[in-house]
Amino acid sequence: MIELPPDRPRRGGQRPGGDGADPRPLESAFVAAEPAPTGPLIGAAPRPEPRKGRPAWLEILMGILGVLALGWVVVIGGRWAAARLALALPYSVDRSIGELAAKEYDTSASTCTNPVLVGAVQEIVTNLEAGLLPEHRGLVVKVIDDSAVNAFALPGGYLFILTGLLQELATPEELIGVLGHEVGHAVKRHGLQRIAEAVWWKLVLSQIIGDVFGLSQVMADGALGLLSSAFGRDHERESDTFGLGLMHEAGYAAGTFPDFFDRLPASGLPDWAQTHPDPGERAQTLRAAIAAMPPPASLRTPPPLASLKAPCFGGGAPLPAAVPVE
Repeated sequence: MIELPPDRPRRGGQRPGGDGADPRPLESAFVAAEPAPTGPLIGAAPRPEPRKGRPAWLEILMGILGVLALGWVVVIGGRWAAARLALALPYSVDRSIGELAAKEYDTSASTCTNPVLVGAVQEIVTNLEAGLLPEHRGLVVKVIDDSAVNAFALPGGYLFILTGLLQELATPEELIGVLGHEVGHAVKRHGLQRIAEAVWWKLVLSQIIGDVFGLSQVMADGALGLLSSAFGRDHERESDTFGLGLMHEAGYAAGTFPDFFDRLPASGLPDWAQTHPDPGERAQTLRAAIAAMPPPASLRTPPPLASLKAPCFGGGAPLPAAVPVE
């Protein structure tokens, strides 16, 4: 029990010890609480408005954009990283892949055997090869009986020249420039970079839709795909520059090399949609580079054009055109 001090009056005015009861009712001993104000308090901070949610269409759009941004980073960034990592591999990897693909394409039925033709092409390749680093030497060149105007290089220095291109030559120097260009693809390892990018694509797709086609054949399929698909424009420009320098170092006159591109038809596509630089642009760029180059220290004579246009099979050069009798 808690007692009040003797000199402190009780509520209601009654002193302790008195006999009289507090005349007021018990309720009056307590101070009634004032009702809470119903109006806004003066100086109080305004209550924040409830936050409205984003519209559903905006949430969906932001999600789609986020997925696309992530996909761009994975695909484009991954392709770039794969190509850079491929360059860290030893050059023997290029040779192994190129040899595998060359066996699939090179058949005895289509490979030219005329020693005049094959010897002339091999002579050019041997002279160009002298300007390469030791690890890039050992080029293998094949002349294929095919009417397409084309030449291509596989990883590791496996070069293929089609007879359709040989028949379109106006000078031997045009072929020398084309061969130098293809050697550039091999030395700069453009084929291996593209295969690495294809492997990355395959890995990404296999994670999305499953391993539909299997990864075991990606390396071989990627190498064979080089036969029918084009390098990028940057690779083509780099190979043009490299081939021109190799041609100059071997002592060949490069003045007529750009003429070959003048005769190539334009694709008709806008610049951003082309896989190769415009032929006219390539010819102009090469001529500007040739004009800025000093003449070769010693000029080398190329094989005669007649030897480069010799029949694919047989043992001799084509007969000269008959002179019409007047």
